[in-house]
Amino acid sequence: MKKQWLGLAVLAVIVLGGCGQKQASKPSSSSAKSSQTSSQKAKAKAKSSQSSSQASSSTTAPAQTHLATLQSALRKQIPGAKFPQQDPATNGQALNVAAEGTAASYKLYFSFGAAAFQASALPRANASYVLTKTTPESTAAAKAADAAINYQALQAGLPTVALGDGLTGTKEGAAGSTYVTWHEGRWSLVASGVNQNQEDPVALAKQAVSFLAQASLPIPATHGAVVLHVAKSSDRVNTVAWRENSAYYQLSGIDPLMTLRMATLLR
Repeated sequence: MKKQWLGLAVLAVIVLGGCGQKQASKPSSSSAKSSQTSSQKAKAKAKSSQSSSQASSSTTAPAQTHLATLQSALRKQIPGAKFPQQDPATNGQALNVAAEGTAASYKLYFSFGAAAFQASALPRANASYVLTKTTPESTAAAKAADAAINYQALQAGLPTVALGDGLTGTKEGAAGSTYVTWHEGRWSLVASGVNQNQEDPVALAKQAVSFLAQASLPIPATHGAVVLHVAKSSDRVNTVAWRENSAYYQLSGIDPLMTLRMATLLR
């Protein structure tokens, strides 16, 4: 009888042990639920990312379509006219343009608004930025146009100031203003501020250098010149001037950094 009971006890241990192994190998319901929740979160995140990408594309598309429409209309009127290859507008505004002249000599009047206007309806006098192209017809006119670029050589003996990106400018005061001058490639650049208004041209020069570290001005045939003013004005006092082949260009604008930005986008 003892042997029989011992055999039954051993059999019971084997059976119970087998059941225990099966239960251990089966994942718990809480673990499965956690895995399912993680999968759902991953899918939701992917869907959200896709929606954000689609929203960004839908926001950019109308701006690019508007830009392409303006460029097409402009170049039908003036073949080969320069135009921004990216939309410089900010805060949901739209770029508007009006034009006059011929392929040899023209003026483009740029403005920003809450809606797109027909090119012919844009008031030229109120344009914030104007691009002028002239092609001199004589040697004397070409010399005058060269002088009008107003390239500034660096003067020796003036105090210097570090502007970032490895560039150094000179600083001088004259007629109640302070001027910072520096060179980048074939370009001379000047930032000016009125002392009485406590305007800091060094800060503006550093902003310009930082921007141009990521963007490029047109390549002039000889030299080009940039003049920027700290104070924003209703007058187009900021200028970017240069020559390409026999044609001379000048972009003038009311905001110094936007004038610089538009000049880098023109093609």
